Amino acid sequence: MLPPNVTNQSLFDLGRPIGLENDFGLNGPAAGASKAVPDTGTPFGSMLAEQIGQINAVQQAAEHAVQSYAIGDNINLHTVMTQVEKANLSMELTAQIRNKLVGAYQEIMRMQV
Repeated sequence: MLPPNVTNQSLFDLGRPIGLENDFGLNGPAAGASKAVPDTGTPFGSMLAEQIGQINAVQQAAEHAVQSYAIGDNINLHTVMTQVEKANLSMELTAQIRNKLVGAYQEIMRMQV
């Protein structure tokens, strides 16, 4: 039994792709096409540079925490390990994103025109 605020239609809408305007297809030429690239927003290159800068900051914070712990500053080992793991996870995520981008690029290059 469904809760009172959930209807069959709302459950159907959960499976609908975001941006679906009508029951016949996505926003496209038949439904009044919009531009493929929106005019507003951050360019991909600057977004990528910003994210890499943030990853670099996390790496530097982890390095600073390790150095502070090594020279005997008042810092907990727990804090040091947390910083190091954040840096490690951010690098692993960056490597996975890079691998996905390279794979997508290679797949596009294999397409026949």
